[in-house]
Amino acid sequence: MSNAGIFDSQDTWIARMRDWKAPQRWYHETLGLASRYHDQAQKPVVLDLGGPVSLTLWELKAGEQLPPAGSAVGFPIFRVAHIDLAHRLLEGRGAAPSPIREGGGVRYSPA
Repeated sequence: MSNAGIFDSQDTWIARMRDWKAPQRWYHETLGLASRYHDQAQKPVVLDLGGPVSLTLWELKAGEQLPPAGSAVGFPIFRVAHIDLAHRLLEGRGAAPSPIREGGGVRYSPA
């Protein structure tokens, strides 16, 4: 366990948007951020920030709307070394985490 409780670090910051293509091009061309991962089905593109935290541009699904202006639109994802242990710790603390899933080469518990 780290000093941050059950988390080792933040894994990614997610920005939801209507279309990720133009923003991804801007982040690449303007800031020099390379794409680390892209999923054609779920439509996230993960940008490498040069450290342990990445930026994920995630396209809205059909019918989804962005929150109203002034609302929070991003959310953190935390990395853990042992997701099963972290999951049990959260449950033991009264939280109700989603079941652990696998995809894209990672194991995760979505919100």
